[in-house]
Amino acid sequence: MVRVTCRYCKRSNVYRPEDLIQIFGDVDVDSLMDRMHCVAGRDHGALDVRGFSPTGKEAVGLRIRRLVRIEIVRVPIWRED
Repeated sequence: MVRVTCRYCKRSNVYRPEDLIQIFGDVDVDSLMDRMHCVAGRDHGALDVRGFSPTGKEAVGLRIRRLVRIEIVRVPIWRED
């Protein structure tokens, strides 16, 4: 599991590593600090990203943020002839 915490607003989310691999590729946890942004605002600065393995007590009631789908936005680019 990967815990991502915003240092500015103290929001914390837990992700499965395989979901993050689909978005960012197979990178180490430290490089995710620069690639991820807080959901409350992009100007909150760097995030604290840590890998952890939850114990039985921590796993009870742990809310995990799951990837549902990845949407690709198609934007037309025009040229005058």
